Amino acid sequence: MKSKFDLKHGIGKITPESGDDLWVLDSILQEGDFITAKTPRSQDIIRDGKKVRGKKKLVLLKIQLEKKELDGVLKLRGKIVAGPDDVDRGYHTIEARPQDFLTVERNWKSWEVDKVKKARNRTEPVLVLILDDTDCDFYMIKGEANHLLHIDGPGSGKKVIGKGRKKYFEGIIDVLERRGDKNIVIAGPGFTREDLVKELKGREIGKIVLEGCSHTGINGLQEVLKRKVLDKVIKNSRLTEETEIIEKFLGEIAKKGKVTYGKGEVRKAVESGAVEVLLMSENLVRKNEQLLEQAEKIKAKIMIVSPESESGKKFLGLGGIGAFLRYRVE
Repeated sequence: MKSKFDLKHGIGKITPESGDDLWVLDSILQEGDFITAKTPRSQDIIRDGKKVRGKKKLVLLKIQLEKKELDGVLKLRGKIVAGPDDVDRGYHTIEARPQDFLTVERNWKSWEVDKVKKARNRTEPVLVLILDDTDCDFYMIKGEANHLLHIDGPGSGKKVIGKGRKKYFEGIIDVLERRGDKNIVIAGPGFTREDLVKELKGREIGKIVLEGCSHTGINGLQEVLKRKVLDKVIKNSRLTEETEIIEKFLGEIAKKGKVTYGKGEVRKAVESGAVEVLLMSENLVRKNEQLLEQAEKIKAKIMIVSPESESGKKFLGLGGIGAFLRYRVE
């Protein structure tokens, strides 16, 4: 997610880069926010004395948000408050997609800005392998796709595969081990990808997501990108980070370390200035904004936790509010 903020005037200039970024925006935007974007809008024209709907054209509109819905795209509906003179006022839905630029005017909380900036930092590179028994292509995806390497395979047929497949896999594994990428997608037609993953068992390779596709090479890569597999990889990476924090938190509870949980206990710790990191389940954010604001004032780090992972569900089961402490509070 690309972002730039002018907090003095309550302005955020934001460009989501993935489906996960749209999810982050959906969790932050609220009724009453002002959204400005270029968007298609039909213009009414007078024909034979009657008003008829004209063709759509791209215009710059500002709406005041009333409703939102995330369904592949982020649909933001509200009343038009600014736009070209020849565009009728009324209601309009801005459909935000990855790479669409938005200006958001609102009372930005510091934890919301932090959440957007963290989404920017999560745009991690992903290594994509597209392979079958004939060849393997390596692509690095970060913003755009770059072809890194091609390895010839043994070809089709049991005899050929039997002689050359082991050497083929060894060459691919050697590249993976030398590169040390964290996020890897292995895709292709047939069962070669599964057989490769069997050979990778026990080796120190990054997180792997398997995906089927009908073609190899650039056509196979396009299939993978259209299915938004990379969004899944990055989302898994985010959930992994949250899981590590929550498991550490649960471990500290078990050994009676410097942590506390429950709204009342956490509030007391915040009021004492003792909170170093405040953890809150995403489901509870809007009901507890005052507590978040108090934590900001004592310069506590705030982490919003998704309830999607197993650790997130455990945390929600404890009340969904917890904190790592600078010192114990009696």
